[in-house]
Amino acid sequence: MRADALRNRRILLDAAAAVLADKGLNVPVSYIAQQAGLGKATVFRRFPTKESLIAAVIEDQLGKLADLGETLASAGDPAGALRDLLTAGTRLIAENRGLCEAMYASLGDAAIAAILRRLVDTTRTLLAKAQQAGAIRGDVTAEDLLLLQRGIAQTSAPLQAASPGLWRRYLDLAWDGLRPEDAGELSGEAPVFPGSGPAPARRPATQPA
Repeated sequence: MRADALRNRRILLDAAAAVLADKGLNVPVSYIAQQAGLGKATVFRRFPTKESLIAAVIEDQLGKLADLGETLASAGDPAGALRDLLTAGTRLIAENRGLCEAMYASLGDAAIAAILRRLVDTTRTLLAKAQQAGAIRGDVTAEDLLLLQRGIAQTSAPLQAASPGLWRRYLDLAWDGLRPEDAGELSGEAPVFPGSGPAPARRPATQPA
């Protein structure tokens, strides 16, 4: 892809991400093109449908999150690294009006499924290190954490305008629940995302992995 085409694609993805965060999924492509400073025809040459543009935005955003997780994997503080990733992921969903709904509605998209598998693997790596350090309860999985982020985002979303950053309060509560001290047994089996492989064997809550 030529340099100018790459530049326009980057401008378009950034503009689309900002518009989806602010306006949600119902915004027309013409508005996204206007915000990007590009013609509508240019957008449709790059992405033939609105759905393909949204999928590209999701892939791009989750890719950045997976990149962060892979960088954090070498951090000296396993629990701090995991919390940094959870914070970044929860902020991404909580402060983006369209991303949460679009991401889970688009799991059938091959590219999104692939990047989600990468994010699950990255989260597993950070989680395992934090569990081995005895900082996180042993019966939690990466899938648990990714779904927990969405739950926090959905809980705080209705009050986002009146209480910006409310998601941080519930992330603090969730983080306390992830600690192994006095942890009770979780009900049911851990969830498994399509294509992400089997869930780890069930582990005790109060013992490191």
